[in-house]
Amino acid sequence: MTILNPLNNMRIAQLGNLYQPVPAVEYGGTQRVIAQITAFQAAMFGHDITLYAPSDSGIITFTKKIAEETGLPFRIGRCGNKIAVINKDGRIGNVRLEHAGFSSIGYNDPEETQKHQSLFSKLLQDDQDNPYDVIHNHHRWFMANAVIPSGLDFKTITHQHNTTLEDTYPARRYPLICVSKSQANLMKEKYQTNVFGIIHHGMDKGMYFPTVQHSGYLVWIGRFLNEKGAHRTIQIAKKAKLPLLIAGTVYDKKPESIQYFENDVLPHLTIHDTGILDSFRSLSPVETAQKIRKLGLENGTENPVIFCGAANEQQKQTLFGGAIATIFPISWPEPFGLVMIESMACGTPVIAYESLAGEYCGAVGEVIHNGVTGFLINGINEDDAIEKTAEAVKKASELDRAGVRNAFTTDWTSERTALQINKAYQEIVATSSDVSALH
Repeated sequence: MTILNPLNNMRIAQLGNLYQPVPAVEYGGTQRVIAQITAFQAAMFGHDITLYAPSDSGIITFTKKIAEETGLPFRIGRCGNKIAVINKDGRIGNVRLEHAGFSSIGYNDPEETQKHQSLFSKLLQDDQDNPYDVIHNHHRWFMANAVIPSGLDFKTITHQHNTTLEDTYPARRYPLICVSKSQANLMKEKYQTNVFGIIHHGMDKGMYFPTVQHSGYLVWIGRFLNEKGAHRTIQIAKKAKLPLLIAGTVYDKKPESIQYFENDVLPHLTIHDTGILDSFRSLSPVETAQKIRKLGLENGTENPVIFCGAANEQQKQTLFGGAIATIFPISWPEPFGLVMIESMACGTPVIAYESLAGEYCGAVGEVIHNGVTGFLINGINEDDAIEKTAEAVKKASELDRAGVRNAFTTDWTSERTALQINKAYQEIVATSSDVSALH
């Protein structure tokens, strides 16, 4: 790793939420982002990072993985809740996991507010005992209801992971880190938000490896919500006359997600097999294609729609790695879209909606390099977009899969994001030093 503008070790608090462990085991893009930031700030810059998250979070194991991949010595504390990583410049970065006694709670816990308040209170008490230099907040409610009343706003930065803000968040006064230009523009327009900076997500380049040959199917992965477009992908696969593998989760906090899956996805599934990706792992690309065809014919079709359930990181390698292309037919202003760079990391191009019926679909145009890492679709309406995407599928195999991976390595790694995050920390420390002297 190359370290630019080294700074003395900082004490940094990373505040997540209790919904999913950090990193998430299956679905949970925000949790994966928090894990990447935490591990790479310690590994690259020697910062002392304390993560406030559920007790079942695997951040220590994840940081160990990053250290091993980058050849950095490390040692894990006796209790297993701390890891020290020795940087190439001799500094020691630490990652600690702190929690309030709660494992991940999912999205329907009636005591959610009280449990989050316990986590927030622990962070505030820890800061009082040994002040942090920066509080990196990934939970907006915490800023408005805990940080500001405690007078710690001068050293806190909030990372915005979606497109909404609570009425209690004073967006004009307290700036946000946005994850794309699209999101920043939306936040400014909708809430008159003060944007601290735009830092695109990155991903550990050792998480996935590129594949040279595909197995002749298309992929969709995500939460089952209308705006994510699983139903559109089914229509696209039918038009393209190709098998489709779908992986994802129902968002049980939203009844419309359950209804959408049951009404718009489930009736079109040929096969439901949560173990199928594991069975592909030992097969060659040709053997995988043959198995999919055989399963389809057994169920009366040459091009089956196979639901794989939720996919973990290992299964996603198999899922993306064997695909001709990943289809990303969203119809909302998605702030970033980690699926796109996950696919690119496997060398698999992405065909994504840049706009639909005159409305731009978030950061898609910032992530996909048209004709290099995939294709951008601008549809006049639903039917037009589906038709154009099916046509683009025919050209996807012509793209250089090594070139797709190279683009990922150049533009979308966690190292690149870590450099930008570290610069933000330096700015926060520089601007807060006068204020902190008064506290």
